[in-house]
Amino acid sequence: MSRIIKSPIDGIMDRYDVIARYVVPSGKHYSIPFTIEIIDDNGEYIYRVKEKYEEKLLNDAKKILDDIIDIIQFDDELIEDPVTYMMNVYDKIFIEGTKDNLYFRSLRSVVEYIIIKDIVGYSFLTPLLADEYIEDITLSSPNSYIQVLHRKYSGYGWIKTDIYLDEDGVEKIISRLAFRSGKSISILQPLLEGVLPEKFRVSATYRNELSPLGSSFTIRKFKQSPLTLRDLTLSGFMEPYLAALIRYMVERKRFIMIVGPSGSGKTTLLNAILLDIPKTRRIVTLEEIPEINLMRNIGWKPLTTRWDRDPESEMLNLLRYALRERADYIAVGESRGLEVRLVFQAAATGHGCITTFHASSMKELYARLKSKPISIDSSMFKLLDLIIFLNIGESRGGYRRYVDRVYLGLRNGKWICIYKDGYSYQDFLAKLSKAMNHENLNKMLSMIDNYVVDGLKQDVGDGG
Repeated sequence: MSRIIKSPIDGIMDRYDVIARYVVPSGKHYSIPFTIEIIDDNGEYIYRVKEKYEEKLLNDAKKILDDIIDIIQFDDELIEDPVTYMMNVYDKIFIEGTKDNLYFRSLRSVVEYIIIKDIVGYSFLTPLLADEYIEDITLSSPNSYIQVLHRKYSGYGWIKTDIYLDEDGVEKIISRLAFRSGKSISILQPLLEGVLPEKFRVSATYRNELSPLGSSFTIRKFKQSPLTLRDLTLSGFMEPYLAALIRYMVERKRFIMIVGPSGSGKTTLLNAILLDIPKTRRIVTLEEIPEINLMRNIGWKPLTTRWDRDPESEMLNLLRYALRERADYIAVGESRGLEVRLVFQAAATGHGCITTFHASSMKELYARLKSKPISIDSSMFKLLDLIIFLNIGESRGGYRRYVDRVYLGLRNGKWICIYKDGYSYQDFLAKLSKAMNHENLNKMLSMIDNYVVDGLKQDVGDGG
């Protein structure tokens, strides 16, 4: 099922430790370590997982675990704490029930390691899911290697791991992912979309029903501690003065739309903006798959569609409900259908509205909003105050996610581009002064001057 890529020791570019941590239903905590190596194999980067124990011990422990699984009873005690339950079985059979048990005593910690990794965790996916540098995990087809997007090496693109899966291995892991997300996948229902208990989004296809290449899966991970606007400015995703502009618009409950291709950081920016809203404000969020995390805000009310219902009608119902809530802000995780019309209605009734949308240009955005099934009337466009276009790819000598353009909506229904990637602060200020009246401009400049990143004032005079 898995195969190890052999690479020269001197090809190791990076090495770091990862700890996979789990809490079982009984409340007991377990953790197991891994060592990750990033290898440069003649220009090809490889993500290699090194386990705590050597391969022979791991194989012996797996065989013993198979024997234990064959004889155990699946009851409440097993569900509450599978590690303790299985280790008690191991002790009775291989230590208490064996005279010459020295080897089994030495193997005990390895068996426990395998139980945590393969039963409590996700088998060979366990270290990948535990690695905070990993953003996405994917396998395009059986008989190939898993690939990952690594935050430290995002400029390289997808990195091949040393985990190789055959057809049987792919089907087993997809079945586990479906079970953990509370869904099912089969020939009759060959498409899986769900959320793992760790809040990671999973999608998968089954056998050749949807793809001629066979089964596949993708796991999109989200940081347990969401990024803030400060984090995004420090990472180069956006300029500090753009963060100040966003704060200015949010404080005044303006209608903001975040636009860009998949993987460009739309949800990340949406979450960062919502995190910046004071805790005294009430926020209602609507999503098909829960990705927004505002746990620090006691006024946050998350709403999600039910997986067994039509997502479009469900989203419309949730939006109608949200409009009856006394919310300061309504945020829609991804607008793409009739719900967009209700978002515009919410903006018209005085709610602060923020949503994400798929488009690559103002022309495309305008065409999609005007076309069926959305069919927004031209007179409604003046409700949209700020459009932030994101992008992902080569920029400024590297591969990155970044704010590409920002458009400010004027009350006469026209739009002005106040920022493009590479603008200096002076360029931005010149565009902004044309779009805002003198009083609002001074307020905006005062906010920029007071904007603090990591406790230090930024010199926005040179573009941040």
